[in-house]
Amino acid sequence: MGRRAAAALLDLILFVACLVPGVAVAVVAGNLDQRVGLSDAVNFTLLLVFFVLLVGGVVLSLRDQTWQQGKRGQSWGKRATGIRLVRELDLQPPGGGLGLARWAIRLALIHATCGIYLAVTFLAPLTDERKRTIDDRIVQTLVIRPPAPVRP
Repeated sequence: MGRRAAAALLDLILFVACLVPGVAVAVVAGNLDQRVGLSDAVNFTLLLVFFVLLVGGVVLSLRDQTWQQGKRGQSWGKRATGIRLVRELDLQPPGGGLGLARWAIRLALIHATCGIYLAVTFLAPLTDERKRTIDDRIVQTLVIRPPAPVRP
């Protein structure tokens, strides 16, 4: 359970880090505009850079959390903590489509319950012998710590 929580925290930190460049551009642009009064063309360019960096950061992080996690079984946080997402059936990575579906189910249930589902699903591993969240149960996945490879 501790590794899974650490992986989720790392993924959150990395998501926020993906947003920092865009926010930094916005802050610098705002300060410059107040001090020297930037032209409309410069303001538009900085707004465009902000938008591209912000959207790019969100897309990069969401791609890792959804498609890539399903495809290879690990998000950035899971890779750092040595755990892996697998199908219950055969202990193989679930695939990009199922990774995306798992995230979409979680997001839909969070919104449908005004955020209550997020707390419930994060606490669910405490009561499940296989340490699964509710979305893991829905899509039949597990988060495991694979054994270390044996060296000769």
